[in-house]
Amino acid sequence: MHTTSWCLGQNQDPHCMQVATQPMMTDYSSIHAGIVVDTVSHAPNALFKFANDTGFAEWLENRKYVEKFLDSYGLLGNQTIMNKIYPSNSGPTASYGELIAENIMGPNLMDPLHSALLMLYVVFGGVVPEGDAYMTDLLTEQTFSDATSFGFGLPPGSVLHSVLGTSSTDVNEIAHVILPNGRELIMSAFTDGYQNFGNPPYQSSILGIFAENLILGLNLTTGNPTRIIMDTAQATVSPTGGWKTGQSIQAYNNTYLYMAGGNITPYSVVWTIPINTTGLYEVCVWFPAALNQTNVAIYTVATQSNDNRQYVINQQHYGARWILLDSFYFVKGSNPMVHISNTNIPAGQIVVADTIKVTMWPTTDNIPGLAPSYVNENYNYAYN
Repeated sequence: MHTTSWCLGQNQDPHCMQVATQPMMTDYSSIHAGIVVDTVSHAPNALFKFANDTGFAEWLENRKYVEKFLDSYGLLGNQTIMNKIYPSNSGPTASYGELIAENIMGPNLMDPLHSALLMLYVVFGGVVPEGDAYMTDLLTEQTFSDATSFGFGLPPGSVLHSVLGTSSTDVNEIAHVILPNGRELIMSAFTDGYQNFGNPPYQSSILGIFAENLILGLNLTTGNPTRIIMDTAQATVSPTGGWKTGQSIQAYNNTYLYMAGGNITPYSVVWTIPINTTGLYEVCVWFPAALNQTNVAIYTVATQSNDNRQYVINQQHYGARWILLDSFYFVKGSNPMVHISNTNIPAGQIVVADTIKVTMWPTTDNIPGLAPSYVNENYNYAYN
């Protein structure tokens, strides 16, 4: 936002710094973040050795450009937003003027309230209305991607404007969401829930269930597309007697089924999905995670056209959240199935069956996946 304001202040187009802001936002490029800070503050790192060196005080005031900009709109609060992100042109660690500034000001610190207010101002043009379309375009992200955490709990067809920040321990996100039913909300959460076990994009997915529960708790679901959740009580277990029942706070309803690997007799759990409306459906699975579970659980989705698709899922990590399999076009009355079995599970590992979620994408003008909120309200997208 401050970069857009700076561009307009130079009598240039709102996206005059696009060459730096785009990789800064989409690729999390710290080099380009440094370029942005240096440009708008007119205070690149300088060879100061002490805080009382001639020119340092003026340099520090210039480096506070972003803080002053936010404070002029009442959006700064007690936050510190001045330092660059590693690596700056100081190298892997701050040095010279930037090191002195960090010792004086402390590290960058943001809080959820003022972060949420900032997002509110951005998406509704409260600060730089001439550049709000550019800024929201820059912030648009896909759910179930490594550019979001909230997105793992949003219904398909949601519009997501997001800024995600991660470290070796933290997951922080500020987001504006337009649900398929047109309801909007601003979310901001800072947490130490980063989990790097590989299997991207789930390292930062911890806030997905928070987002889903928040939407449910605020009663924002009315008018959203159909959502079907089925645990093992609604599945067919075949043959009976092979699967055992376990309990875990990570399980969707606190209980799940499990079976040891190495068994040559095939046992399966099958969910038959009642499809009452033809359309595109997103299929996700849920399970509790544990290190003694298999890293090669095979989920099979069987459609009405006998097109069986298999997905190998690691059940050792990233439990207690929705794991996306794919989206499928299901026909009314076709009763597609999702099943998991003990087939090919190595001895010494167990396979777990818990819960599936099947959510219909919105449909507009018979176009599956197209939500009305995807289209600018001033554009008539209806066919003649």
